[in-house]
Amino acid sequence: MLILGHAVMVAGALVSAVTNELLVMITGRTLQGFAMSAIPLGISLARDIVPREELGSAMALISSSMGVGGGCLYVFRQARRGVLGS
Repeated sequence: MLILGHAVMVAGALVSAVTNELLVMITGRTLQGFAMSAIPLGISLARDIVPREELGSAMALISSSMGVGGGCLYVFRQARRGVLGS
């Protein structure tokens, strides 16, 4: 289930990155939103797997990966616009 959720998120990110249409962009962002349930699941898995003294760092890494991934989308989209001129 976790892998399927991430596959849907990646598909949504790709759809959002390659479109110039607002409705398609909203659809892509909606697909990305379906994977938001993976964050609490990942944190709960980390709590069971990661040693207690490293748990805070693991939770921070999981949470910050959302922001980094979202920021990369905008960079790639602007790079695409610069290369393809669209």
